[in-house]
Amino acid sequence: MEHCWYFVEGECEKRLIEALKLDPPMLKAGKITIYNVIQKKLSRSLLMSVLPKTTVVLAFDTDLMKTDILEQNIALLRRYGREIRIIYLPQVRNFEDEIERCCHLEKAADLTSSRSKKDFKKDFCRMKVRDCRHALKRHRFNCDLMWSTQVPESYRFIKKNSNQIKIIQNKNDA
Repeated sequence: MEHCWYFVEGECEKRLIEALKLDPPMLKAGKITIYNVIQKKLSRSLLMSVLPKTTVVLAFDTDLMKTDILEQNIALLRRYGREIRIIYLPQVRNFEDEIERCCHLEKAADLTSSRSKKDFKKDFCRMKVRDCRHALKRHRFNCDLMWSTQVPESYRFIKKNSNQIKIIQNKNDA
């Protein structure tokens, strides 16, 4: 695939993906758009912006059991065709849980030295991309664990294919 376009739920996911694309990259390079595919149906104009041979990456939380809009968006992307490949980055249950699992943190707020879960998201989004990458490295971030947990039953229709967007590297390079 020639192009890659990430559709992420929010600013935290955008910051994380930006950090993981830094050198040495852990994820393939690509455009990032904040667009909640769980809650908002893809517009025709947005679909028309997707170039042929594009890998579309969907990052979303799985804490909501309502999947009808996500299923519609996947069907729209498939119907739209033009050699589009869809990669799923399901966050089981949410962004904070993924960070805790991948950094082996007791609580996500420890990554940013935040006082609370609410402060964590705000602090994480305020971090510069390089600072984010350094914080992840300092807390032994393991990209292999990210987006790899078994999804809840209502999300079992999605493929477990996040490894297709990850760049395999020497463990000492992160």
